[in-house]
Amino acid sequence: MPADAQRIRIAVLFRGPGTAWFDDLEFSAVDTAVARTGRVLGTWPAPPKLQGLAHAPRDLGFEPDQLAPVASSVFSRTEVQIPMRDGVRLFTVIAAPRAASEPLPILLTRTPYGARPMSYRDLITDGYIFVSQDIRGRNRSEGSFVMNRPARDRRDAASVDETTDAYDTVEWLIRNVPNNNGRVGVFGLSYDGWLAEVVLLDPHPAVKPFRRRHP
Repeated sequence: MPADAQRIRIAVLFRGPGTAWFDDLEFSAVDTAVARTGRVLGTWPAPPKLQGLAHAPRDLGFEPDQLAPVASSVFSRTEVQIPMRDGVRLFTVIAAPRAASEPLPILLTRTPYGARPMSYRDLITDGYIFVSQDIRGRNRSEGSFVMNRPARDRRDAASVDETTDAYDTVEWLIRNVPNNNGRVGVFGLSYDGWLAEVVLLDPHPAVKPFRRRHP
């Protein structure tokens, strides 16, 4: 949105009762600031019992219903700080199946919303090592965050971007995660989907499948 914009309009239509939560946006209405609670009142008649609406938490993940957290009884959890080529360390959570009988592929998600291994329920039984990483400058990772960080200038050998961070992460994972088979899939929803897509600008040879869902 342009910096000099005076107004932004967002319309949400529900079929039946519902609540719209907007994350990482600040709104004002009639020159009065509205706190980031997920409640924004428009010109339409207000629904009843507004005071009963829950406040929206920060950093909503918006995972679909088929996503599930990996269970500690089935997976071992390891937290590491993975070094990038410029020395910045990115917080990463690794969830590996405890009862794996053979080397497994890695499924990597990079996110600004907080690293936490999540999986489609059917993938848990297929056998994957799930990895979730806070991107540069977010949550428990070092460095500075830049929204939709532009691709680096390849003429500058010291430059970095989300693609190089993904490359360095994959390199570290295949060398240091026990019992992996050297194959890495990249997955993402929403902003995470964009992060998965830019991996393809210069993919690590170990990156095989790729999946992005809605930008």
